[in-house]
Amino acid sequence: MLNLSRNRLARLPAEIGSLTALRSLILNQNEIVELPPEIGLLTNLAVLDLWGNQLTKLPKEIGKLSETLQYLDMRVIYMSREAQEVIEIMLPETTIYFSQGCNCKD
Repeated sequence: MLNLSRNRLARLPAEIGSLTALRSLILNQNEIVELPPEIGLLTNLAVLDLWGNQLTKLPKEIGKLSETLQYLDMRVIYMSREAQEVIEIMLPETTIYFSQGCNCKD
């Protein structure tokens, strides 16, 4: 497990992709606006906690985690319903938590 919550991170370095054995990545309450495509290299990742960041979408490479990712927390992230639907399509077997309302433009 790697817990980097509450560190005021604005970005996640591409080198995160080298942590291929990582099973849980906790990034909540940072200021991350986008994840690097290398997130898709974390093929053992089961938990990804992103709540409270500034994301508006996830990279398409997140779909490479569809077989292992069990839990994705995207609460307190105000993204369009369309972006949420794309994530749900890429990760059909993952339990995903979104904020109930979207105060944004589609």
